[in-house]
Amino acid sequence: MSDYKLSHLDDIHVTAAANTPLSDSNKIEALKTCTFTRTNEHAELKHLNNADGFSDFEALWSSMSGTLAGDVKPGSASQKVLSDALENRAPFYLHLIDNASASAGQRMGRVMCLTIESGEEPREAGALVTFSYSVKVKGKPTPIIAE
Repeated sequence: MSDYKLSHLDDIHVTAAANTPLSDSNKIEALKTCTFTRTNEHAELKHLNNADGFSDFEALWSSMSGTLAGDVKPGSASQKVLSDALENRAPFYLHLIDNASASAGQRMGRVMCLTIESGEEPREAGALVTFSYSVKVKGKPTPIIAE
């Protein structure tokens, strides 16, 4: 099992500003899903001298989108950053720290500026209140070293 990376060992922080110091208070509480998909958009190239008749494609743009979902925890500061971003249509920052147990200066990760495309807070009788946000990444994720 040591050859595999367990995702629950990653630290996932959310902040309203990119340079906010990372701490336990801005880790997303009760987060169950953090999924991102990278998509490349292609242009179809058709050449008049293309003897085999097949189209060619060239990647022009990349984009990332994802989902953040979990259980609502009343009074959670990190979840408030998410709900405020949805309410105010404001960007926020997600900090993914890949190896939180490494020594200071060696905890690699990346930060992404996100906007919330849609949010859902379903209510179901007898179940925990949950949240689910569809997010879009603004620009390219930036590599970081967390202290």
